[in-house]
Amino acid sequence: MLSSLYSPRSAHMSRLRTSILPLVACFAVAFAVAACGGGDDGEASETAPPPAETTDASPAPVEEPTPTEEPAPAEPAGGEPEPVSAEPTPAELSIASNDVPTPTSVPAGAIAVVGDGVVEQAAFDQLISQRELTTVNQGGEFPSAGTPEYETVKNQLIDFLVRRETFSQEAEAIGVVISDEDVEAQLVELREQFFEGDDERYQEELENQGLTEEQVFADIKFQQLTDSLFERVTQAITLDDAVVEAYYEENAESFTSPESREVAHILVETKGEADALKVQLDNGGDFATLAEENSIDEGTAVEGGAYTAVRGLSVPEFDEVAFGLETGEISDPVETQFGWHIIQALEDATPEGTQTFEEVRDQVEGLVRRDREAEVVDLWLAAIDAKYGAKILYAPGFAPPASPIDDAEVPEGEGTEGSAP
Repeated sequence: MLSSLYSPRSAHMSRLRTSILPLVACFAVAFAVAACGGGDDGEASETAPPPAETTDASPAPVEEPTPTEEPAPAEPAGGEPEPVSAEPTPAELSIASNDVPTPTSVPAGAIAVVGDGVVEQAAFDQLISQRELTTVNQGGEFPSAGTPEYETVKNQLIDFLVRRETFSQEAEAIGVVISDEDVEAQLVELREQFFEGDDERYQEELENQGLTEEQVFADIKFQQLTDSLFERVTQAITLDDAVVEAYYEENAESFTSPESREVAHILVETKGEADALKVQLDNGGDFATLAEENSIDEGTAVEGGAYTAVRGLSVPEFDEVAFGLETGEISDPVETQFGWHIIQALEDATPEGTQTFEEVRDQVEGLVRRDREAEVVDLWLAAIDAKYGAKILYAPGFAPPASPIDDAEVPEGEGTEGSAP
């Protein structure tokens, strides 16, 4: 539940977490919003001066294509390339060969037994209470017990707790250990990042989210455990150069760079200021000096107004002028949502084009690795389900809803609620 705060080392760490975490109230989102003073309403800031839709403090470079789902590695522009098909070997899956005990009963105070591990009802009750509190705090209405909506939430939380137990047992079986010291270090970082070390603010947010310090500690520890599992599962993956290059050849049309141009601009709040600056420029004033002294775009002002305009990333009014000027020409004042700009074209525009393999080699390797990791993770998750699936016994009222696959594959008495196999 701290997955939004605890950044994965790879996009497919998120894939692994998505497979094990239910759609519960995410503590991290509210944690960050409360600490930072609110969220983004989606509107452009009236005070943000840059002409481009970016908050970078330095001139924006020609941006490489961006991903559609995860921040790293980048996706190519022009659409999603075809995934790489490669059959992972069993050695890559890191499944322990230990036998999982078959449970015969569920003790009082538990909702399930996984092998020899017990899933306590107290943990389930805590998650339900937290989910309800977060829903209400966000202005929603938590579903009443017995309704289909409640059953959906209930089953998600049960699945999460059972999966967490299977992951913990598998981690122990293959020797993955997370120390309390590592968890404490991560918690200190989070508290410093979002609360500047203010314990009172931190405690207030725990109360708002219905969380205890013990639960936060357990959440961070489990996220670190999933990180370590992911690394173990994918560590044997190797990439063949020929496969990487073939991937590029098959998807070359996706690796394009948009039209771009080196320009300079001065941004001020009013037309009167812009008109006065234009007069100075027409009379021989130095553009870079005037930008440094007058532009309210602090990120580019220190560079004499220099800015890499990328077609489609700046606001339309800025793009139209920036790409329409003759090289060396200075525009009349241009109004955008950020204020009034004066733009100078510094170089000829670089047209849109396909990037060479060498230019995007690292990006292509990242995409190939991502697809390879996805296949390995999927196989690993399926192997975990196969290993532990028939070794789970649920208390009455907590078994997951039956499915045709369950009915066909699980022998009578195995993995059913409240009965011994």
